[in-house]
Amino acid sequence: MKIIDSLRERLPRLQKEAALPPDLLAIEARLESALTPITPRPEFVHSLQNRLRQASLSRPQQTTALARLEMDKRRNILLGTAGFLGVSILILSSFRIALTLLGALGILYQTNQQLRQKKSSSVLNSF
Repeated sequence: MKIIDSLRERLPRLQKEAALPPDLLAIEARLESALTPITPRPEFVHSLQNRLRQASLSRPQQTTALARLEMDKRRNILLGTAGFLGVSILILSSFRIALTLLGALGILYQTNQQLRQKKSSSVLNSF
């Protein structure tokens, strides 16, 4: 029950009153019978401490690399968004220019038609 008790200490949502599945209790019993606690050799502890110190010294480089990757990711997202907005504005501007040109052509056509009607009516009135 040592494993389950330590889990209950670390996880407050695992209440002591909560019923545990029998499988979990059986697994814990098998582990307790199979595993015996040992004390590590002093050489191992010393070696592990040295490796941890070295890893902690090299960790700022790793966090810098992770920060660089995160910045690259943000930059790519911003560039993608800026590109999408640029293309959208270009398409909308092209559409607006096309509508303006069509409107101008319509005005010219209508003016031309009015001039023709005036000419034809003045020609008819002259007869």
